[in-house]
Amino acid sequence: MQQNRLLPATGGKGIYIFQVIGTFMMMIALIFLKKSRNQS
Repeated sequence: MQQNRLLPATGGKGIYIFQVIGTFMMMIALIFLKKSRNQS
């Protein structure tokens, strides 16, 4: 309960969205690297 007071109202959602965007960008980067390797 104390952690909820320390974080802002959108703190939890902000961290969750940040993690989702991070993993999504990593997947795109891996796909881009695979495509570039296949072309070469």
